[in-house]
Amino acid sequence: MLRLSGYLLILAIGLLPACAPSGPQYSLAAEREITRLKSRTLRLMESAEMPFAESATAVGKLEADLETARANAAGRNRNTASVAQWDLLLGPDLLGGFFGRWRAEGALGPTYIVESVDLVGAALDEMRDHEQRKPGAPR
Repeated sequence: MLRLSGYLLILAIGLLPACAPSGPQYSLAAEREITRLKSRTLRLMESAEMPFAESATAVGKLEADLETARANAAGRNRNTASVAQWDLLLGPDLLGGFFGRWRAEGALGPTYIVESVDLVGAALDEMRDHEQRKPGAPR
């Protein structure tokens, strides 16, 4: 009888990972980080009509904080979708391109700024919403 119980215990331990959620768990810290970075990012983007040199330090600090957030996401188990979202945000089609253009041109036009702010804001909203849909998120 004891031998059968031991086998059942080993079997149960082996099956525990199969019972675990298949995706990443919700992180309140990640959600707060996205929300905080969204506010800073959009506020800084809205100032892009001014010469880049006036905001270069702030942009550098924000870029470093965004990269840290991406690294934090990459450090979480089974979080590849969130990392992919960070990669898209920081890439040339969204925020990376915006900051690159601002650096190159020195100042940006209001139409481009408004459109970019809308796109980046929507991307960050989706990233926050994605975090809120993960198992363990408050409902």
